[in-house]
Amino acid sequence: MLTQFKHRAGALLGSSTMGSRDFSSDQRGNIAILTTFTLTMILVGVGAALDFSRAVQRNHDLQNFADAAVLAGASARGKSEAEVRAQALAVVKRHNTEGWDIDIQVDVTDERVMVTVGSATPSLMGGFMNRNETAIQVVSASPRAQLVPIHLSMVLDTTDSMEGDNLTAMQAAANALIDDMEELKADVELSVVPFGQYVNVGFDKTKPETRSWLDMGKYGQSYNHCWTPKIEVEKQVCTNMGKESYDDIVDGRNRGKKMRDKWDCKGGKWVDGPEKCEIRTYDWHGCMGSRADKLSEKPRYDGAQLPAALDERCGSEMLPLSSNFAAMRDTVNGLATSGPTYLPSGLIWGWRSLDPGQPYPEAKQTNSPRLKRAMLFMTDGLNTRSIGDYPKDANGTKHRFEGDDGKDGTKKTEDVCKEAKADGIELFVVAYKFPDQADERKVLEKCATSDMHFFSPDTAADLTKSFKEVAAALDSTRLEF
Repeated sequence: MLTQFKHRAGALLGSSTMGSRDFSSDQRGNIAILTTFTLTMILVGVGAALDFSRAVQRNHDLQNFADAAVLAGASARGKSEAEVRAQALAVVKRHNTEGWDIDIQVDVTDERVMVTVGSATPSLMGGFMNRNETAIQVVSASPRAQLVPIHLSMVLDTTDSMEGDNLTAMQAAANALIDDMEELKADVELSVVPFGQYVNVGFDKTKPETRSWLDMGKYGQSYNHCWTPKIEVEKQVCTNMGKESYDDIVDGRNRGKKMRDKWDCKGGKWVDGPEKCEIRTYDWHGCMGSRADKLSEKPRYDGAQLPAALDERCGSEMLPLSSNFAAMRDTVNGLATSGPTYLPSGLIWGWRSLDPGQPYPEAKQTNSPRLKRAMLFMTDGLNTRSIGDYPKDANGTKHRFEGDDGKDGTKKTEDVCKEAKADGIELFVVAYKFPDQADERKVLEKCATSDMHFFSPDTAADLTKSFKEVAAALDSTRLEF
């Protein structure tokens, strides 16, 4: 009985051991299958990532090809559509250094250039989807540059602080800009507005069309001019003590140390002499004052006459908008310095030269919706003048820049800039050799349309570079997409 039980127990145990071995074999098979599946998925993921990376890089490269081609084509001014197309194609082929098989389509119209570039990149995992390559296509477009008209006013500081090397540097920079603008071969017109304390508009005061918007005040009237001379009654004795250094401050700007004779003077006495009088006649030499209050921040005549500053002399005449590049260069090369600084006078007349209607019908609006109206405002000086209490015009209005409140002039500068930008004027500001800590510098930075529109060169070479960058910014070539 016991023997039979042992046999049965042994059989049962043997059967259990055999079942355990079969289960273990099944587990190893399952793991092998899972491992194979996982590795396959990893390889597929790596392949897909590589395919994606290749496609992104190819897309990036093709977009660069298309952008370069469209810029080259759009900037091919004065060329036929066939020539523009050929130039764009040549650029793409030149950039395709890897020799990829690419399709290029160049569409040229009177208004724009569009380049479409297509190619395919091999796919590592394409076999899984019966697709051995990934197709890529990019598009880039730009308006043709010569179709965009540009009206630019160059407002140039010709105050006493610009005398000498500063003026020479500005003339070179302005001529470089004129050269670049002429090369655009677009509908380009420039005005040149020199300014100091006043702006000299140089109008013929005898013409009726001038008188319609110009308030000549007491022009032509006679008046009795009287003054009291000083008479020396005791001689002053001066002794030369050698040389001394001093700060050469001109129109609020310290131009550095200079040497001069040092004198020690003793004695001297002066008394008022008898009054002298003479008959004079009010005359006008082209200098312009300002209208009152908020009208001083508006360019247009609109029935409110602009007051002449009688008996003032104020430097070189401005040139209204013109496409005569020779006249622009003559105006720039003939500039001379004169007087202290009132920045708003230059700003308002630069803006006025771009505004249609009186006093400048030359600024008539173009039919093109893409007209660029811009102003380059260049100065090296701080405001040293403001609208003063005297003299007033025939209506009792303060209109002359004889005040010495520079901060008031700076506030007016800020206001005029704000109004000009609101009118759609793109404002480039060049602050030449300007001290970083000057309050006016902060105002000028704010005056510019953006940070990219503000320049602060310290050398003649950098001044020319700034002017040329303005010309480049006004070039109408730009990517549309």
